[in-house]
Amino acid sequence: MLEKKHIYLVTQWGSEYDEDGPDGLDTNFIVCSSNFSEAARFVDHYLSQIEHKRIQPHASRVLDMGAGASTTCDNAIVYAPFFIYSYNLLQFRAWHRDDFDTCWEEDADIDSPSEPNIQKEESNCIYVVSSGATHVAPEINIAQLDEPTFYSFIIQAKSPVSAIDIANESLDFVRYEKACYVTELCKPLSVCSLQKIVWGPFCLPPLLNGSYSSWEMKPDGELEKR
Repeated sequence: MLEKKHIYLVTQWGSEYDEDGPDGLDTNFIVCSSNFSEAARFVDHYLSQIEHKRIQPHASRVLDMGAGASTTCDNAIVYAPFFIYSYNLLQFRAWHRDDFDTCWEEDADIDSPSEPNIQKEESNCIYVVSSGATHVAPEINIAQLDEPTFYSFIIQAKSPVSAIDIANESLDFVRYEKACYVTELCKPLSVCSLQKIVWGPFCLPPLLNGSYSSWEMKPDGELEKR
């Protein structure tokens, strides 16, 4: 029997790279793991390799986004880091802690379902959607990345095409390239059925590692499986 893996958003409050430190944008990681505590340990190890002067060098919160769409992905950090306030807009099941040595506590005000939001062909998925490469520096993101830069989103939608359409509605086409890469992450464990941007935009290349189903929108408007 295949091990049941979920996709987690693991967050470190604040960022060493933000001028506001612990009150600035949060540092976020998408992690594939068998449970939330293991997902946090992957991020704790990652953060332990970085010098921290202003914020706590450990994972502070974990959100269970749902059952992973890949059966071949190893337990590991899948996509990271990206810097954005990590609001729990979809009311995912969540855990938090104040310090590295304190126990995890489950958020008490979250009303999440025990099964993925599956409604036959109308089922939502969580996607990573990314723009084509652009040479305009992002204003919203603190990361100073080498050119070219991509703009990415985490989006809940009913199809890859819908996810791309939602991303494009929020992009300024005068400055940004249209969204053209989309990767399916998971079936959401969420009480919210709306199609919407969950997090983004942030500055990170497309998720195209081969373990997850990915598509590219071609110039002729055709969505091609990668």
